[in-house]
Amino acid sequence: MITPLTISKVYFKESQTEIHLATPHANPDSCSADTVISIISNQYPNSDLIASAALTAFISQKQIGTRVHTCTSEGRAIVRALEVLD
Repeated sequence: MITPLTISKVYFKESQTEIHLATPHANPDSCSADTVISIISNQYPNSDLIASAALTAFISQKQIGTRVHTCTSEGRAIVRALEVLD
């Protein structure tokens, strides 16, 4: 089951996009940052689309659902799938 999450801020960096969340996310890999997740540029073939979907959700004030896998060196979960929810 995907838990709906609200994005509070989107921060574009050189090689990744940080998604700041209003509440902690499901954190199966026990990453140290539970309210920030990352989309790594070129990590997956559709990384740019994942970042675009996150920005669309933020701008339209819609919630997202995510699937994450492993942690960045900064302790943020890496997004491998993102869904914009109604």
